[in-house]
Amino acid sequence: MKEQTVLPRRVRAKFSTFVKTLTAIVLVANVACMCLLLPGASLSIWLVWGGVAGLMFVFAGLSPVWFEEHEDRYVLRLVAKTLTFDKGVYVATPISREELEGAIRLFASSGFCGFTGWFWSRRMGRFRCFASDLEAPLLRIHRPGEERGGVVVNG
Repeated sequence: MKEQTVLPRRVRAKFSTFVKTLTAIVLVANVACMCLLLPGASLSIWLVWGGVAGLMFVFAGLSPVWFEEHEDRYVLRLVAKTLTFDKGVYVATPISREELEGAIRLFASSGFCGFTGWFWSRRMGRFRCFASDLEAPLLRIHRPGEERGGVVVNG
């Protein structure tokens, strides 16, 4: 007997050990550098660390919280915002990790607070990724008929 999926179906973000370790290392290193370098620092050092802190907040805000499938839409909750995809316009296709291999970060984080941001690869073109663990099942949300692009999430 085939199992039926009860909607809404919610998948919480479970961060991989790699993501947790890298996030902790980056946070500790940045706080240590700020504590050591900022007292008595010049304006240029303040501006550099202000930019680093700003980027840390951006990628922390893009970190996934959960992905939910309803009967009429897909909902991706990030720390800072919610993305909604209408099922009449978008479809979700399972993909493997191999399809993401070799992707180049355009504006993305590959491990700090997850795998988030904009990537490019020969196979998938330019796409957005909001995944917490690349070993977990992945979905590509895209328009029907599109071979490239879309949004990659854990699902």
